[in-house]
Parts: sequence; C-alpha cells; structure tokens
Amino acid sequence: MKKALSLIFMFFIFIFSGIVMATLMYSFYLGTLNFVAGQSTPSYNFETITNAFFYIIPLIIILVPSVLSYYRIRHVGKLPQIITYIIICFFCWSLLLPISLKLQKFYFSKHNIEHQANNLTGNYFRQSGDKVFYFTKDFVQDPITQSGPTTVIINTTENGTMDVKTQTAFKNFVLYQEAYPYNDILIKQNFEKDELKFFINYQTILKNAYTSLSKGFTFYLGFLSFAFALTALFALTKISNWKLLNSVFLIFFTLIIFIINTQYFNPIFDSVKNYINSNGLFIFLEKYIDNPLLCLINIIFGFGILLYGFVDKLVKKHTGR
Repeated sequence: MKKALSLIFMFFIFIFSGIVMATLMYSFYLGTLNFVAGQSTPSYNFETITNAFFYIIPLIIILVPSVLSYYRIRHVGKLPQIITYIIICFFCWSLLLPISLKLQKFYFSKHNIEHQANNLTGNYFRQSGDKVFYFTKDFVQDPITQSGPTTVIINTTENGTMDVKTQTAFKNFVLYQEAYPYNDILIKQNFEKDELKFFINYQTILKNAYTSLSKGFTFYLGFLSFAFALTALFALTKISNWKLLNSVFLIFFTLIIFIINTQYFNPIFDSVKNYINSNGLFIFLEKYIDNPLLCLINIIFGFGILLYGFVDKLVKKHTGR
C-alpha cells in the first residue's frame, strides 16, 4: 500500500514540476522565435509565459503514464500499486485531458500565439539564397516616406553584382518569409537545421485530440487507444532484473508510440491508408471513430505489450527467476 501511495505522491510532483519546467522551456522557445540578432536578450512577458502554460498542459497530462511507469522501475509494488496506476491514468485521460483541452481552446480563442515581426537590426549580413542583405541601420519602415533603410544587396553567384538601394520594409519581404516562424533568419540558421527530421509532433497529436473530443464520446474513445498503448507500458517495468534495460525498453517503446501517432498522418502513407480503409469494416467504424486503422494499431500494440509482460511474469514464476 505504501508503494501505491508513493505513486500518487509522484503523480502530483510530476504534474506540478512538469508544468513549471515545460512552461519555462516553451517560454524560452517563444522568446527565441521573436529574438533578433543584435538584441541583448530575448523578450519575455506575462503573456508569453501564460501562452506557454496553456499550450503545454495537455502534453504533461499525456506523459503521465510514461513517467509513472518509469518511476515504477525503481519502486516496484504489487496489486494496489497497479490499481492506483490504472485509476490515475483513467482520471488523467477521461477528466484532466478533456478539461485542459477546453481550457486551452478557450484561452487561445482570446489570446492567440502570434508571430511578431520585430525590426531587423542593422550592421548584420543576412543571406537568402544567392543574395546577402546588409542594412546600414535598423530595418524600420519610415511612417512618412514608407521606405526602409539603405540596404546593400550582394549577389553571390559567379557573375553577381552589388546593389545599394532603399529597401521597403513590407511584411512579405524575403528575409521575413524565409525566417518564419523565427523573426530573424540568422537565429533560424543557428537553431533550426534542415538536416534534422522530427518524427514526433505534439501539434499533430493535439489536433487529433481536439478533433475527436469535439465529435463526441465514441470518437474520443478512439483517440484513447493512444492512451491505452501508453498505459500498457507499465507492463515493461519488470521484464528484466537490470533496471537500466527496463528504462531503455520503456523509453524506446514510448518513442515508438508517439512516432506512430505522429507519422500516421504523414502524406506519404496516404495511399496505403486509403487502400486499407476501403475495407468494409473500416468504413463502418469511421461512423463512430476517426482513424480506425490508427486505433487498431494502438490497441494491438498495447495488448502486445500487456501479453508480453504477462507471459514474462508466468515464465519467471515457474522458473523461479
């Protein structure tokens, strides 16, 4: 019973500390988006922190099963702990997550996270394609002449030239477009590399949760297949006497579940999904749940983990390991 109570305590610790840390980290990210080379520090304000707070709450709730499973690796309990874990997960996914999604939707309907095009600073070289731009002063449009600063434009091709002209500071200016969602292309080039591929997208999972919740109970139940897969990871906490190996398994399968629920919506899989979803069973299920194929994958994955954990326990019981 003591291990069950400690799991509840750990749940509240994670919710509180997770929200605080994730809010600070996402606030830093939002500040970086609006940062411009030459400024002393990124600008933060109460609205930035509040935007980050409401944006990350669903993520923290979604991560509860994985974190509690990881905690159990070093604090293994018996049946009361398992029942407590199931109750906590049910509480999070059936109550806390819908409430957080509705709060988030209500907040952002009044306070959108908007891209703020701050003025680019002068005396920096910024490259876009074959052209390098150099502003002699801050890139600010004069309210009277409607013109910007004197700009040196260098064409870096073999037969390129150098032009000096007054550049108009309009919103569709190429340095603004190519820097998006950042303000400054110099910042983007330092923080966002083209070769990095992100296989997990929180925004995709969040959108799926929003859509299913708005459509009704059965559709949200379909989304909860994702929750079932994550919750089943609890069965991996005792598969080895080596705790580090258990941790590796847990992290690996958590990433796999998130990757599946992100990459399922990748357009490159559309032809395969359309072929499978043309089956009569999936056509029928689409009346009650979104993405029935994804739901089936999550359910199979979850039951597979539970079955493996159950068989592993039986083998250890009969072999005395």
